[in-house]
Amino acid sequence: MSKKKVINEQNNILIKSTYKNAHISPSKVRLTANAVRRNDVKSAINKLTFYNNKASKVLKKTLLSAVANADQKGYKIANLYINDIKLGKGMTLKRFRYGSHGHIHPILKRWSNITIELGVLNNNIVKKNKEENNE
Repeated sequence: MSKKKVINEQNNILIKSTYKNAHISPSKVRLTANAVRRNDVKSAINKLTFYNNKASKVLKKTLLSAVANADQKGYKIANLYINDIKLGKGMTLKRFRYGSHGHIHPILKRWSNITIELGVLNNNIVKKNKEENNE
């Protein structure tokens, strides 16, 4: 049994956020995603802020959306961590470049789908108090 499944069985609480058709290839996003996978949310946001590439901007946008979803459900941000980051192929734009001797060379402009799943560390003290929500 993998480590991911054990954590999911204990928590049973996952908050998701999806970014579909991000105009960057999944292989480029995967390099940055591996750096922040399994981190708590605050340290992941700090890391993504100081990385200087397009993938970090796309991942940070998706992560902040997942944090907003968790906040909307009433979970404290201090108890959240990144459970999993899934990267998949999106659309592929196909272009061609003319080559020598009548040949054409394909140019594939890949897009990606990004899904971030947040888990909650402590089930006992997860929800915010109603008084904190009103303030």
